[in-house]
Amino acid sequence: MSLDTLHGLSHLAQFGIFGVPVFVVLAILYRFARYESWVWRTSRILMGLSAAAMVLAVLGAIGDGLFSAKIVARKPSCQSNMKQLALGLLMYSKDWNEYFPSAASWANGISKYQVVENYFHCPSADSRFSYALNRAVGGRSVNDISDRAVTVLIFEMDANDRNAVGDEHTRRPKRHMGANNMAFTDGHSKSMNDYSTAKVRWTP
Repeated sequence: MSLDTLHGLSHLAQFGIFGVPVFVVLAILYRFARYESWVWRTSRILMGLSAAAMVLAVLGAIGDGLFSAKIVARKPSCQSNMKQLALGLLMYSKDWNEYFPSAASWANGISKYQVVENYFHCPSADSRFSYALNRAVGGRSVNDISDRAVTVLIFEMDANDRNAVGDEHTRRPKRHMGANNMAFTDGHSKSMNDYSTAKVRWTP
C-alpha cells in the first residue's frame, strides 16, 4: 500500500466517526417506528449508510497508524545515509592532510570511499538528491574547526545535483514529522528539531 493511499485513508476517520451517534439515533427510531412506515424505511436506509461510515472510520484509523509508522521508519534510514556521507568526508580528509573536499565537487571526491548513489537520497524526499554540504566547511581543514560536535557538515535539502551545497538559509525544514537530520564534522548524525537546530554552528 502506497504512502499516498495510507494518507488518504487517515482522513476518512474524520468523517466516519460521525456515523456512531447517527447510527444510535437511527437504531432507536427504527426500533420504535411503525413497521413499513416512512420513518421505519428511512431509518433502515440511513442505518446502512451510517454503518458504512463507521467502517470508513476504522479503515481511516488503521491508515493513519500505518502512515505514521512509515514516516517514522524513514528517519533512521535517512540518518544512516548521512552517517555514511559524513564518514566518507572524514576518510577523504585523512587522505588529504585533514582537508575536506572542495564544496564544488565534494560528492565526487568521496565516491571511492564506498559511498554509493543511494546514500544521496532520503526516503522521505521528493527530489532526486536530498543532502547538501555546509558551504562553510568545503575545502577547509578539519583542524580549523574548534567545536566539531556541533558544526554542521551535511544537512537535508531538496537538490538536483549530488554535489549540492548550502547554508542555514537553504536547508529543507521538517522532512521527518517536525524534525530534520543533520551530520556533523565529528562524523555523527542525529535528528534535530527547531530547538536543537538553533544551537548548531554553521561557521567553523
